Amino acid sequence: MVSGAPARHAFSLSNIPGTVTLLAILAALAWTAGSPAGARPVSDAPPDSLSLLEQNLYESNLARVETLLLGLPEDSLIYQLLEDAAALAAIKNWRGGQEILNTILALYETAETMDGGAERSFVESPAPDSGAIDPNDNFSSSSIFDPAPQFQIESGIDYSRQEFEVTFLENDSVIAEELQNPYLSIAYYRPVFIGGQPLLLNQRLRLDDQFISYDIFLSAEKRTFKRVSRLELDGGYFHARTAQEPDFFDSRAMVFYGNPYDTRNRWYLSLTGRYKGYSEPGSFSGDILSLGLSAYYEHFFDFTNSFSFSWMPNLYRESGESGYRYVQNRLAGVYRLWKNYNRYLELGAEGVYQDFDNVVSEEPYQNGYLAFEPCAELEWAFLSWWGIHLRSRLERRDYRSADAVNPNISYLNLEAIQKIYLGSLKSFGIGYFREQQAHLAARPEDQPIVEQADFISHGLALTGEYLNLAGILLSAEYRLSWRNYPRAENSLLSSFYSDRLVHSLGLFGWIPLSRRWQLQLFANYDNDQDREFEHNDNRNTILNAGVVYKF
Repeated sequence: MVSGAPARHAFSLSNIPGTVTLLAILAALAWTAGSPAGARPVSDAPPDSLSLLEQNLYESNLARVETLLLGLPEDSLIYQLLEDAAALAAIKNWRGGQEILNTILALYETAETMDGGAERSFVESPAPDSGAIDPNDNFSSSSIFDPAPQFQIESGIDYSRQEFEVTFLENDSVIAEELQNPYLSIAYYRPVFIGGQPLLLNQRLRLDDQFISYDIFLSAEKRTFKRVSRLELDGGYFHARTAQEPDFFDSRAMVFYGNPYDTRNRWYLSLTGRYKGYSEPGSFSGDILSLGLSAYYEHFFDFTNSFSFSWMPNLYRESGESGYRYVQNRLAGVYRLWKNYNRYLELGAEGVYQDFDNVVSEEPYQNGYLAFEPCAELEWAFLSWWGIHLRSRLERRDYRSADAVNPNISYLNLEAIQKIYLGSLKSFGIGYFREQQAHLAARPEDQPIVEQADFISHGLALTGEYLNLAGILLSAEYRLSWRNYPRAENSLLSSFYSDRLVHSLGLFGWIPLSRRWQLQLFANYDNDQDREFEHNDNRNTILNAGVVYKF
């Protein structure tokens, strides 16, 4: 099998538009705060119905939100929502901005109700003769706000099954691998505000058929206006319940500094280190050490469009003779135009250089590659009920030594979806996609081997999304694709690189049942059927279903 060939299509959360992802976080926050199921959705009123009254209501709610932010610890999500409201107001969509402000106010009011008004009673009133209010004046350096801790119990199952049919087996040609892993976990969450600065502690204990694990996460922040300094520490210990796996621990530390809330020039620096160690390192379980830097800058030309640039060098080391090791540099630039959740454009390009070494066929192997990946995504609602979603990605990867293991790769992916909007954040889509990949080796004798993996795939895509501000999120996708290998010859690889018909179904769901109960679901099913050979089909099923109770 040629290295670098992409895995068959699988459902991914990356298929959900970025704005919908942000509102999904809002849905989660609304449920966490105990938001009632009848929270108001974003209005669908057309722009010509906006009036001076709506503008006045928006400005009134904006003043209320700004007053709350003076007396309460800053919340990154709240600031992002506030920027979204300002972006809507800039294009005269007063009603859309007002609904976002109403959502922020509802979240604060619900949180105060749950905590018995602790936040409101803690904020000190300014002196009558005081002038401008300084946000830090509301919290003296010795003030400690200690909300009640929260617990969360989750029970569910991780299930996976892979079935492979092998053409050269005369009897039963199906090889199956199945995992049924029920689990139970309890999590503890404790936020503390010292001098107005947040200190967060999360802990989780999980029991399943494979491991007993304990995770802890600690985050300390210092905020001065829009500057943020943050230290994050998290680690987990996993005790194996079977003899096949050794015990291991996984730890991470991150230092963050920047002004991620600035509405004109946003930037930050973060340094992340990770160490994963096994009690009994073996050929398949080497210790891992990685270190990465992320430098990010984004300039906003106005409320609706921006350009961002990021630099991400990374060092990765895996112990053991067969361990994978690399040094990587990644540069990325993205232009964003955002008008609404269903009116946005992203144009980006990414360059990657990686130098790596590992073991191939029990021999040390060193190589490196330079990759260039431009991409574009557009969703635009031309009518209140109809729009299009276009996506494209191109990758050109050139290896220092383009051999039979790692040939040069050219990859193209195009997608066009026609979307029917059933309301705010509810849509159904149908469209066409196409992807193709070609391989090129430096030596002529390697080319007949690597080009057998060349493929062209095209097919039908169906998508559906449902999201409301009460916290319900459902996303489903079905793809039917015809994949052809035009250069595959009659050889030992002919049954692997044979023309295929692939059915792929993905589902993601997050459903609050009440203020304390929640159902979450992730499922993916692939049925990969051979169009040439009998008994050469593959099927893959992945399922995670869980019920969460918080108190």
